[in-house]
Amino acid sequence: MLQSRQRFRSRAFFLLVFLLSVTSSLHAQWGCGEFWNTDPGVYETCASQQGGTVTVPILAPAWSATLYDYFNGTPSPPPPWWTIISNSGSAGGNFVISLTANTTHRSRDVRFLVSGNDEFDELDVIQAGIPCTLSISPTSGTFSVSGGTGNVTVTTPTDCEWEVEGTGNFGAIYNIISPSSLDATGPGAVTFQVLPNSGSASRTNTFTVVYAGPDAYESDPPYSRILFGDSVTYTITQSGLQSSYNLSASSNQPLTGLVITQSMSPTSVGVVVKDSNGDPASNVAVSFAITQDPDTVAIGPAQLATLNPSSGTNILTNSTGVASTQFTAGAKPGVYIVTASCASNVTCTPATVPVAVLVGCSVMPAVTSLSQGGPNGFTDPPMPWGNKQYDHLTTKEIYQRGCGLTALTMAVNFAAGASVIDPGSFSDLLYNVSGAYLPATPGKPGSGGGMNWPVDVAALRTNLRYNELPVFDSDSDSADAETAVENQLCDVHPHPVVIGVRSNSNPLKYPGHYVLVTGVSVIDPSGTKQYAINDPAGKASVMPGGGFYTNSQGNPEFQTRGTVTDPEDLSSLSVSVDAATNLTVTDSGGNQTGFSATTGSLVQNIPNSATFIDEFDDDAAPGDAGEPSEFVIVNSPGSGNYTISLTGSSATGASPSPYVVALSVVGQDGSIQSQIQVPGISAPGSSSTIKLSLLPTPGSSSVVAPQITFTSTLADISNSLSLGLITNSKEATLLSQSIQVAEKATGRGQVLAIKGFIVLVDALALTNQITGVAPAVLLQDAKSLLGLDAPSSRVSTLTGKFNSAPIQGGGSLWLNSAVNVVGLLPGIPTSISVTWAAVSFASGGTTYNLPVPNGTIEFSPTATSATTVFNTSNGEWQTTIPFSGIEAGGFLSGLAFAVPAAGLPANVRNVTWTGTFSSDTPGVVVNWQWGAAVYSQFSTNYSTLGIQPVNSAGKSAGSPLNFQSFLLGGGTGNGGSNYTGSPAAQGILTF
Repeated sequence: MLQSRQRFRSRAFFLLVFLLSVTSSLHAQWGCGEFWNTDPGVYETCASQQGGTVTVPILAPAWSATLYDYFNGTPSPPPPWWTIISNSGSAGGNFVISLTANTTHRSRDVRFLVSGNDEFDELDVIQAGIPCTLSISPTSGTFSVSGGTGNVTVTTPTDCEWEVEGTGNFGAIYNIISPSSLDATGPGAVTFQVLPNSGSASRTNTFTVVYAGPDAYESDPPYSRILFGDSVTYTITQSGLQSSYNLSASSNQPLTGLVITQSMSPTSVGVVVKDSNGDPASNVAVSFAITQDPDTVAIGPAQLATLNPSSGTNILTNSTGVASTQFTAGAKPGVYIVTASCASNVTCTPATVPVAVLVGCSVMPAVTSLSQGGPNGFTDPPMPWGNKQYDHLTTKEIYQRGCGLTALTMAVNFAAGASVIDPGSFSDLLYNVSGAYLPATPGKPGSGGGMNWPVDVAALRTNLRYNELPVFDSDSDSADAETAVENQLCDVHPHPVVIGVRSNSNPLKYPGHYVLVTGVSVIDPSGTKQYAINDPAGKASVMPGGGFYTNSQGNPEFQTRGTVTDPEDLSSLSVSVDAATNLTVTDSGGNQTGFSATTGSLVQNIPNSATFIDEFDDDAAPGDAGEPSEFVIVNSPGSGNYTISLTGSSATGASPSPYVVALSVVGQDGSIQSQIQVPGISAPGSSSTIKLSLLPTPGSSSVVAPQITFTSTLADISNSLSLGLITNSKEATLLSQSIQVAEKATGRGQVLAIKGFIVLVDALALTNQITGVAPAVLLQDAKSLLGLDAPSSRVSTLTGKFNSAPIQGGGSLWLNSAVNVVGLLPGIPTSISVTWAAVSFASGGTTYNLPVPNGTIEFSPTATSATTVFNTSNGEWQTTIPFSGIEAGGFLSGLAFAVPAAGLPANVRNVTWTGTFSSDTPGVVVNWQWGAAVYSQFSTNYSTLGIQPVNSAGKSAGSPLNFQSFLLGGGTGNGGSNYTGSPAAQGILTF
């Protein structure tokens, strides 16, 4: 372009004069005024194509003009197309040049340098060329609905530039094929493609062939440009679709559907489009969409089947009327519906193609299958754990009732990524964990023994959590039940799922047996699903299959339970009760989970909660069923106050029923913070309430308080009599009168009356005139009325060190703890317990973490002597101490540690003993301490140690009397008669 040349700028005075003189003249003379040069110091004047004289007034005092440049594209010397007539002056004057006629179709330029008084400017003289002529043939075209290719001839002189300009829906109705840059020079042609018309109406559009125009400057020399030219328009007319078409599955995609596996993916899915005459219709726009059959596909993010092109994209039918898309199977099995439809302005009946995806979701790596007894039934269980006792409450063995235990074991091993435990070892561990199995209700044979799912996983201390799923029953809500299971199996991080199924031995019990689901697949085009299971009973490997775990319609029959995962927050709340009593949990926001008195059904409205009824039947003995328990489980419960409501059944034929509420809180760090059992008796229409103040943060404790009144206590007496738990009406009347006296009394008189009631209950219980759950219920009522109803727990840690005596290898270190309790109430039994205790220290590059058995001291007003025993069935130290005053103390718990052969050095520091302490009586103060004594010979059979329960005869509580002759110095003791070692540290806890 002219603007790209180098420019010389004049000083302001000369420029101003020159500008005024030149521009005023140019405006009058321009015959090609399209061209303006915007650069300062450059001025243009135009001349006609015929030639002639060009005069430019110059107002400078003294000036001259010389040839500066020429731009016609010819070599030097320039052609004689101009002649200078006047090119200087002393007091203004005219610059005059004579031009010959321009016989080309391009303009031509010449430039002069006008200077004077050391100033200069440039002057361009531009002469127009012969105007270009332009024509096209043809000027219009008609096209069918399918479109097609068109060609237009362009006639113009060889040096004339032209271009194609699209109008209207350029690019949507037609595309220009050539010239590809949309511009050309000289004679040529325009080739274009008309796109198929997917609409029913005909349509027109145009494009225009025009000269390059005055703005089409050449960017490099010779900077020529076309000054004049015509334009011409081409018109496209295209017919529309007919009004309707028929769509159907293409011949190789029958409407009965496709059955594919993941290895067959992607698969072509197509339809054929025919016109009203039944002939295949080409170039008809069809789009595909994909949906899921809600009865067979569990919906989950980024796991469904997909189409390519994606849903909604228009695809043209080919010459045989077929349009197709690529179907790619996702991670979820099921039946997918591919729907084909015409463009919105065309009438047609959509066609559907069902596609059954036979791929399934399976957890990987595969879950190692475990049996509760043996793979061939229960007559001769070959597994080493099959004949182990299932729990410490029943006489059942694992092969009989261990289905839930075994299913949970498999889920734990999968989540841990290794086989960390087997059912037998798991059961042994749970023996020593309070609340790991549901408590039995006194007087109700077959009760208790059910799995307390969250507590059982927490007991492993593996940073895993039992994650209860929302509970759905496949019989009444198959879609939600299948979705709940498949969302776990088909997740990015899949987990097997524990489910409840119908009992093998007691078919009326549902659920009464538990299995682990490990995968799912679709087995036919109708969407029938089959679940892969690990069955602890060995009855089936799939469901439905073999007649097991299937309803009358032949579909899988199950209730959802949960998974084992490893979230950062390991906390949970679980509450259970005998199913004869309705259970409802209400959080601080008013949300309820459990039995709804409003709807008469189970609700699950607390976030991350579920409610269900569990029943663990004897898998080997028909007719020997367990008792059902109702559960409420809340994963990651929020801190705050919860209300636990228990209501008697109002069903026809309902009668008073004893119950035991088991309440467990697992903290955010996975520690079991609270294990509370609250006995009670319900009757039709009765209601009772337990308040829970929950704080799941590590090191915290939760407080449970039954809400007891004098009226509810009288109801418990009446219900106990109805159940036969009070032997006759005389004792019931005596107890009721005692409560009525206490209700009318005030102050100290009321306290004394309630204590009298406690003494009466103890006396009647000793003579078996009150039996079953009644003594515990009535004593709990009395404690609540006295304000002593809030069991509480505290985590406490004491750190000390071993003394300067090295500890020889091969011996044993007797680590023991004892308590002294102040604030006991005469006549009221009190228990102090420690759970989750451990001793830890480091020596010689080795860190020792030693679990300590649980321990309980029962301060009994009726005991006649102090005793300590080690209960091998639950792995717990149990000490009973008689008392009559407000203070007593004794041995709590101990651990025998075999010293390594290399021994331990002197002065081992930072020896830490941690435990969770609890009291069933508030207001007491517990002073606890620990010590360590070294023995050359010792035993890990704790029943043989002969532990002294209390301080007596110069020997401390916890002294192993049967091994006192083997005492050495070391630990925290110096030998002699210091059989427990001196206290390494002491702590005080107030409840």
